[in-house]
Amino acid sequence: MNKNNKLNKSVPIKSIWCGIIRLNLVLFATLIMTACGSRLINVSSPPAKSDYTGLWKFIDQAEDTHKQLRRRSQYATSNIIPIESRDGSTRRSRNPYDTPVHILTDMLIGLLSLTPKELFITQSGNKVEVDYGVAGYHSFPIAEPTKIIMANIELEAIAGWQGKELIIQLVIGDGMFILQRFNLLDSKNLLETIEVEMAGRGERLRHQRWYRLSIQ
Repeated sequence: MNKNNKLNKSVPIKSIWCGIIRLNLVLFATLIMTACGSRLINVSSPPAKSDYTGLWKFIDQAEDTHKQLRRRSQYATSNIIPIESRDGSTRRSRNPYDTPVHILTDMLIGLLSLTPKELFITQSGNKVEVDYGVAGYHSFPIAEPTKIIMANIELEAIAGWQGKELIIQLVIGDGMFILQRFNLLDSKNLLETIEVEMAGRGERLRHQRWYRLSIQ
């Protein structure tokens, strides 16, 4: 009789422990999903009368930061090409940032550093499309995570609005992303700000370019 009572008492305890374990597993999985999703910024649908549609002709850019962007692309090239050692064998640079993610980021920066003659932006109800010229044509669902291919690199991406500002984020890896911020200065002038965030590489790099609406 006493033995049966002990068995009966052990069943609820096991059930409680199983429930605690299941709860911890759910919380752990939720934490992982949240961490993965947190790489993308929060954006929303465009506010009323915020329309970036048009053919935007390049006017000018900040030359000092443009040189910095170009240097990043040269860094990527130097790390992709093997370096000949004295004994004829090949070796790679031992730079601490010589990793696939850093090199891909530098390659993408190099592509975006190419000065476009024009940008063609099309904005509709549920998507925004951008023709970058050399960097290709890309379509983004508004305020929804997506994936695109740029320079043969698969990227996480999101596009949408923060206030009246159109933002496109391209994510390469943890702590590695590029933001493109578009601001209408008036009905005929557009400011593009490119922000590059690279974990472990110091301050965020910001580069600005100006465009004017082309009247067809």
